[in-house]
Amino acid sequence: MTERDPASPRVWADPRAVLLPASEETLDRRVLAELRQAGAPGSAAFVTMLIDGFVEEAAEQLGLAKAACARADASALKSAAHSLRGSAATMGARRLGGLCAQMESHAAGTLDAAVASALMSDIDREHVKVREALEAERHGASQE
Repeated sequence: MTERDPASPRVWADPRAVLLPASEETLDRRVLAELRQAGAPGSAAFVTMLIDGFVEEAAEQLGLAKAACARADASALKSAAHSLRGSAATMGARRLGGLCAQMESHAAGTLDAAVASALMSDIDREHVKVREALEAERHGASQE
């Protein structure tokens, strides 16, 4: 058995879960590039606004998810994971979205606190990576 890289998210064995390709990047930069290439004046400012909005909203959603996970509130956890998944999809954060989909799926069933906690840790780590990648994108957009 090979040792798993602790920095890479787990792929949970729930058949309802979204499987994540190991090679998938943290951020699909094509999503933001398409928004920038729309050609409309101010598109760089629009992308910067989207990034800033995501960073703020995702932090709130993550906080709600962590709190729900800590109190084993499956309904609130499912709702927070769903919201974070949608936000992640908008920004091209496919791995984060996939992890959130897995949490949603897990919270829809019998909530296992240990599984939810481990998955929450993976979501938290991936969120940090996404935030850092978006910050780099934000700096690139502000220089256009």
